[in-house]
Amino acid sequence: EKGRVISYGTSSYGYDVRCSNEFKIFTNVHSATVDPKNFDENSFVNYTGDVCIIPPNSFALARTVEYFRIPRSVLTICLGKSTYAR
Repeated sequence: EKGRVISYGTSSYGYDVRCSNEFKIFTNVHSATVDPKNFDENSFVNYTGDVCIIPPNSFALARTVEYFRIPRSVLTICLGKSTYAR
C-alpha cells in the first residue's frame, strides 16, 4: 500500500527511530585521509530528500525525527536497522 509507515516506536529490543529527510553523505572524492576524530567537512555532501541513495564505498548520516533527552548516567547503544537493503 502506498503511504504506509514503516514501524517505529517501542519494540522488543528498544525504540525504533525514523529518519528525517536530512542526510550527510560521505563520499571521499578528494581521496583524503579519513581521521575519525577530525573529519574533513569537504568529504560530506548535505542532502535533503525523501529518498537517499548511498553511492558505493560511501555511508550516510541521518537525522532522526525523534529527539531524546537521556541522562548522562544512562548508557545507550544505536544500531542500524535495514528495512529494504538487506
